[in-house]
Amino acid sequence: MRYMKLPEIARLSRRFDVFDTSVGYDPELLAAGLFPPLAVSGGDLVWGFRILKSGSEAGLEEFPAVEIDGPGKLLSALKLENRAGGYSAKEQRTIYSLALELGEDEDPDLISLAVSGNRGFFARMKRYERLPGYLTEGIDEGRLDIGTAEKITGLPQSVCKRVVAGHGLSFSHVRRFLVYLDEIRNRDDMREESLLKLVEELLSAGDPVAEICKIRNPGLANFTRKFEGVRDRYTRNTGIRLEAPDNFEGDGFTVSFSFSTKNELKRKIGTLEKLGEGCEELEELL
Repeated sequence: MRYMKLPEIARLSRRFDVFDTSVGYDPELLAAGLFPPLAVSGGDLVWGFRILKSGSEAGLEEFPAVEIDGPGKLLSALKLENRAGGYSAKEQRTIYSLALELGEDEDPDLISLAVSGNRGFFARMKRYERLPGYLTEGIDEGRLDIGTAEKITGLPQSVCKRVVAGHGLSFSHVRRFLVYLDEIRNRDDMREESLLKLVEELLSAGDPVAEICKIRNPGLANFTRKFEGVRDRYTRNTGIRLEAPDNFEGDGFTVSFSFSTKNELKRKIGTLEKLGEGCEELEELL
């Protein structure tokens, strides 16, 4: 290990600067000199950009550095970063581009494991590359996933951007909303202007996902009323919870309850036997 001053470090290539450095290194650890050395190789600074940035801002003028030899610089950087499965979409895109640039110097299987914890990283990034820019922007912002983006390429760009930017919609809500909206578009042959109008109406509702479910499945509201009627008839005030699958898209209902005495259990079993009388009504809803 040796110490490098800032002017010497500044002459090194920054092509391995692929990790998010927005979260600074602990200033107390920096002041105490408790931080790992930079990793350098030839003319490249391979790892340690967050430490370098935070240390420079704290007034440090030199940093410990270790020279690493041979190919596999990106893999070394990933191992030092040690965040498999925790990289942002932007970081993954940058890592992928650098891996392609380095080519034979890097083992794709090992890179994939170091990035995502499995061997699917490069295949996933190839799918990402085939998507239009407005969808990859949503992925980079953490509002979309690749699988959902592939399903909704038929939606107009303006519609996708409006939903992705929708305040109050969680990641899972954005995904469901867009997939359902694309199904409605296909079924009703809707054009961009009509879709935008529908989106604005739905996003102004208290529960946009619930509202779009009703449009996607017009019979859903009727199914819900029938289910609630059966449920209330047999289980109201019994302590038994009867639940239907989401949007009645499943192969069964769920019953749950708790008890503390033998007699209480007998009462619950008796209620379930009565519920059995309504099973035919429930089966019609699936």
